[in-house]
Amino acid sequence: MFLAALLPRLWALNWALPLRTGHVDEAVVVFYSLRVVSGDPNPRVFFDYPGFFLYLLAAVFKTSLMLLRLFGRTVPPNDQVFSTYTLGGGLSFLLLEARAVSAVLSAALAPFLFRVGRARWGFWAGLTAASLWAANPLAVAQAHYATVDTTAALLTFLAVERLARYLDGGARRDGLWASVFTGLGAATKYYPGVLTVFLAAAAFRRDPRPRRAAALFVLTAAGVFSAASPYTLLEAGAFAGRFLHIFRAVVGGGSGGTTMFVSTLAGLWGNMGVATLAASTVGAALFLKSPLEGDRLLSWAAIALILFVGSWRVQSPHYALAAYPLLFLAAGRAAVEAGRWRRWLAPATAVFLTLSAVPGTARYLRRISVSDTRLRALAWAREVLPRGGRILRFARTPEFLPRDPFAVTVDWENQRLAAGPATLDAAGFDTVWYGTYDPVGDPVPKALSARFPLLNSFDDPKPGFPHHPAVYVYSVKEK
Repeated sequence: MFLAALLPRLWALNWALPLRTGHVDEAVVVFYSLRVVSGDPNPRVFFDYPGFFLYLLAAVFKTSLMLLRLFGRTVPPNDQVFSTYTLGGGLSFLLLEARAVSAVLSAALAPFLFRVGRARWGFWAGLTAASLWAANPLAVAQAHYATVDTTAALLTFLAVERLARYLDGGARRDGLWASVFTGLGAATKYYPGVLTVFLAAAAFRRDPRPRRAAALFVLTAAGVFSAASPYTLLEAGAFAGRFLHIFRAVVGGGSGGTTMFVSTLAGLWGNMGVATLAASTVGAALFLKSPLEGDRLLSWAAIALILFVGSWRVQSPHYALAAYPLLFLAAGRAAVEAGRWRRWLAPATAVFLTLSAVPGTARYLRRISVSDTRLRALAWAREVLPRGGRILRFARTPEFLPRDPFAVTVDWENQRLAAGPATLDAAGFDTVWYGTYDPVGDPVPKALSARFPLLNSFDDPKPGFPHHPAVYVYSVKEK
């Protein structure tokens, strides 16, 4: 099952390389991981994510650099790796390594799902759950990014599974393991911290000394979190300031945003498909009717995660990724239940649900196998534009290197557009580069086209974050 899940996750894992900002979130993660490699483990003002995944990547990077030196390859010393990478001096293989960590950890969930499903409800339950995770388009896509989501999903599942084992008669050490995984999950992406509620509740359900056990579980989770992400405490002021800013922007505290639960449910519908979502709903209902408290926990944990992220102001589909393994176990339970009517229905359900996920994954893999629009635009510029040209580029456009024969100014936040395109005339640029993932709804390309001649555009295939933004190149001369 591991290899079946790993193969689609390794397909085109090098998408958009050697770009370092193909996906803005992974660019930031790698950026701060390399700061750790270069000797600075303190994120200071960056607390969008806790520290555990950053330190994990830093350890992977240090190990690979050490091995390269042992085999006689020339790589910069650790204290120069950060500057070498950020200034475009190569080392793009580090980004590939970071993506590989996500791919491997994501694939590792498949055999865990198979083992848990088989142990609790039988072979077809395990195979259905593992196959759905292996083939699901959202799970495959997120495994292609050097971001925290697949690692958080794995740790969340391990915490819930251990806690289910504890509730079904396991030893206190199972509850402690659940606490450890909860702490590591929260130190990867804060939201797994909500599982501390289940840790405390489980202690009151199972332990003869519930208060002591609940305190032990919660404090263990908190201690592991603090050890894996120490600067959330050591830089408490900076952490609180940044965390509250992110909380207001993503979770709540402002007008606008998404209608509660709508985008989360739409994401489940779109990324799981009608059949798998229906099977998961049936299986979750069966969990709730089960005499085993561990089964009921699996259902309540999935519901809690969906309700939690569904209440946020911003509801990106991948925010609910940690609920998918639990939902796939529920689908596996539904397959076993179908097999009680007719024996052949269990394998037929497993095959049908898995095959229903394949087209979406195939479309994604085909999309990322095409050379990224930013790479094609960069190749065109190097071939066509005159040497010494002055370029202004905004976000989501090609990354020019210091060796390129152009004078490049970067405006990551599109600040020069605030006063309108007319202000670009006097700035002395020869070309302006603009990128967008919404070429139809974004008004900027229309405004720039009305003011300047369009030299070229790169907008095929259709944009879809973080792949293939539409890139427009304008000559800064009035029509």
